[in-house]
Amino acid sequence: MERPFERIGLGGEDWVEIYTLVTRGMRKLFRNAATASAVGKLHINGDMDLSDQNAVRNLLLANVASFDLNAIDDSYLLHGIKAWSWPDPITLDVIDGLPSATVAPILERLQFLYGEVSEDTQKKDTVTSLQPT
Repeated sequence: MERPFERIGLGGEDWVEIYTLVTRGMRKLFRNAATASAVGKLHINGDMDLSDQNAVRNLLLANVASFDLNAIDDSYLLHGIKAWSWPDPITLDVIDGLPSATVAPILERLQFLYGEVSEDTQKKDTVTSLQPT
């Protein structure tokens, strides 16, 4: 199944195609990237049920400083870029070698598309969008 994607023009003949649909597998990769660096720094009580998503989420939110935000961005870029106009393969080493001004619009769009939004925020956005203006 071909996933939907969009092309971001980067000036001149440079472009990047990114996936606009997040698959379950991508979401798992993003969450793993977000938590991998924090897990070693957290003090997890032996009584905590790690299958309880709310408990884990609350623990992580209480320890936001433990997150490696670069790991999250790297995961978005590595798994979100479908293709680009350059002959180089899509790897973190190549992405890290790109100018910040080139990566910024790509990452901004990926963060918008892939960022997890709480159910409360989704409900507020839905209610707001349904109200007449």
